Amino acid sequence: MFNGNPNSNTLKVKSIEIIINYIFAAIINLIDFFLLFISWIPSLRKLLDYIYRNADILEKQFPFLFGGSKGHRNFITHSVFNPVFLIYVFISSKLCIMFELTPLNNILRPLLFIIGMCFVCHLLCDTMPKHWKGFANIKIYLFIHLLTFSPITSKAWLYIGSFLSFSLLCKMIIFI
Repeated sequence: MFNGNPNSNTLKVKSIEIIINYIFAAIINLIDFFLLFISWIPSLRKLLDYIYRNADILEKQFPFLFGGSKGHRNFITHSVFNPVFLIYVFISSKLCIMFELTPLNNILRPLLFIIGMCFVCHLLCDTMPKHWKGFANIKIYLFIHLLTFSPITSKAWLYIGSFLSFSLLCKMIIFI
């Protein structure tokens, strides 16, 4: 379950931001509730964990490309352009097409959608750090550190990325 900081402030109108953060925290907890039952299946638990943490894992596995220890929250890994997320959506959509005419399809589509929501939850959780300094901000890093987003721009980037990731999941998995 989400235990982040829904009071992280980046806007001048703090009450609006707190309401938005609490709504997203409730959505994250709802998704986590559904994921709890799926996580009891041993092989799916590892997949859920990897999909959820892949943005941070990629930064550590490929530090020369995504910044590694020099910069957390790369603009590619923390967006809809995350390579692992895109591969997951591609494979999931192909599985949905393959099993479209079978009774398994009624179970497969919601299952793949909920698993993909792990990535969306990661992005939404990252919108609520304890402090918007250093590691919390999104960074443009391709081989060299180029730019660090401001707190408000970082939050907007994460919101846009989570919305686009959610939309992609809906389009590719639910509404094929």
